[in-house]
Amino acid sequence: MRVQKGHARMPFGVAVVKRPRKPIEDAYVVMRLGDFPQLVRAVTTPQADSVLDTD
Repeated sequence: MRVQKGHARMPFGVAVVKRPRKPIEDAYVVMRLGDFPQLVRAVTTPQADSVLDTD
């Protein structure tokens, strides 16, 4: 995931995991546990837009 995150120039990498014979809305999004606190901080701080902006 880290390589794809770098190529996409995104701050977080995730994988979408879809279970067989289940609708896509029942899929899971998986990420490294070490990245999760950074994601929570990014979306809960007032500067979340600037933290998540990758341009």
